[in-house]
Amino acid sequence: MLSGHFGLWWLVRMLLLGLSLLLLLSGRLVRQRTGSSNRWLAWVVLCFGLTVLIAQALSSHAAAQASDKVTVAVLADWLHLVAASLWVGGMLAIMLSYVPVLSRAPLAERASSFVTLLPYYSPWALVGVVLMAVTGPLSATFQLTSWAQLLSTAYGNVLLLKILLVAGMLLLSIYQIVVLRPRIRAAASKYDSITARLETMQSSPAPDQGQMQLAEQAKQWKARLAQPTGDC
Repeated sequence: MLSGHFGLWWLVRMLLLGLSLLLLLSGRLVRQRTGSSNRWLAWVVLCFGLTVLIAQALSSHAAAQASDKVTVAVLADWLHLVAASLWVGGMLAIMLSYVPVLSRAPLAERASSFVTLLPYYSPWALVGVVLMAVTGPLSATFQLTSWAQLLSTAYGNVLLLKILLVAGMLLLSIYQIVVLRPRIRAAASKYDSITARLETMQSSPAPDQGQMQLAEQAKQWKARLAQPTGDC
């Protein structure tokens, strides 16, 4: 397996993945000891990651194209992998690293953190979606010669399934941006405002009717934060 072109790039990919993992673990140890992250190390890991994607493209179907097409095919496949890393990889990074840390925070703080973080991620996700929309069909033209092959070949069947999954993810992303995010932002802002007023009123020696009403409103908005699909 290691004597051929694909085996060689598979070996390169495994070595780069191993080195990237070691660098990530080293970065975590440095962060635990010093309390700060190493930007240089992060850039090195990023370069390794991009090189891993190059090795992946050079060991894929794109690398098996004729000599007059192979450069464009490999480049399109590499850009497609970069796009998937920006979009899907970004979501996985948030889900696996940010969400577990945030789960220990109060509900209002979690909601506020999410509506602050996601606008920074969205432009990168948009770049990934646009790149995938361009490079996906381009890569498919190197593998398929007719629309009928979408149904008659294994590659076409997998491509159709991938298109359906991507379409579903796009719909969920649009719903999150257009519906959920504004509702969470509005609920978090209202909850913060009510709790701030409540803390001010609690300094009084005895609770009054207004304070009790604010406490009830705070409970209601906290419930809405826990269920952002409801009306806010």
